[in-house]
Amino acid sequence: MPIFAKGAKWIPADSFPTRISDAHLEHLIRSAASAHMNMLRVWGGGFYEEERFYDLCDRYGLLVWQDFVFSCSIYPDDEAFFEHVRVEAVENVRRLRHRASLALWCGNNEMEF
Repeated sequence: MPIFAKGAKWIPADSFPTRISDAHLEHLIRSAASAHMNMLRVWGGGFYEEERFYDLCDRYGLLVWQDFVFSCSIYPDDEAFFEHVRVEAVENVRRLRHRASLALWCGNNEMEF
């Protein structure tokens, strides 16, 4: 029998991330797991989540589809911008690559080419 992803798009839980308590974040992640979800997609229009988000996904067995945070825009195509993108990608991949929950990286969200 095939295994299907059942999940949701994870947008930032608050516009001001410092307002999100550990207990509230755990409630959200635990609720996703209790609803039998197996994947959360970290939306490219938001931001890279803090370690505590990935800690909870690891703990509750939720896979993470991680978008690079590029969304809904037309971006420059010059070498300086490409270098910033490269540095951002390398830093975040290195930060998150050890996570049991990290299933895949996606390049963008609703982009125009």
